[in-house]
Amino acid sequence: MKKYIIALFLMFAVTALVSAQEKATADRVKIDADQNYLILSTVKIQTMEKELGEVAAKGFRVLNGAPTATFDMALFLKRLDANQSQPFT
Repeated sequence: MKKYIIALFLMFAVTALVSAQEKATADRVKIDADQNYLILSTVKIQTMEKELGEVAAKGFRVLNGAPTATFDMALFLKRLDANQSQPFT
């Protein structure tokens, strides 16, 4: 019986930890409502993927990308209008 209680406690603890971690990383990139341009720069590809996914959901699209002098990647993004499907149309 004691093993079941410990297992149940651990299961709840892990669930709470994962939930708190997801909530903490939900908004990695802070964006104002009236902000139309954004620059993302990072060394880690995994971080860039997460941040790109987040800002893409908010309407941003990549205009240009280039490596920087410190071996990271910098991306210049623009928020599209609701009726605009491509940034260069």
